[in-house]
Amino acid sequence: STSDREELVIGAGMPLGSGWTASASRNWDLSNGKEENKTTSASLVWNGGVQDCMQIRIDYSHDATKDRDVSRVDEIKFTFAFKYLGSITQDDIVTYSGAGDDGS
Repeated sequence: STSDREELVIGAGMPLGSGWTASASRNWDLSNGKEENKTTSASLVWNGGVQDCMQIRIDYSHDATKDRDVSRVDEIKFTFAFKYLGSITQDDIVTYSGAGDDGS
């Protein structure tokens, strides 16, 4: 495209505690004097497990772009990610589960 692209993107994120984080963003097209909403997205993410080995992510996205060939899109994605830990010892499992805190 040879025309200038002007857009405004606003986003925010917030930790919710216990490894949870929420975030949201919105994108507007300001090209050629327009104020048109393009995309809206939100996500909820959890990081945790033994040695922070797992991430659970829920993403929502709304694409407001529409023309005669493409309709608007609402999308929800669930993602489960695991990182390589090497080896986990019995001590790591006991520490994470809280067992043995009272000497047992």
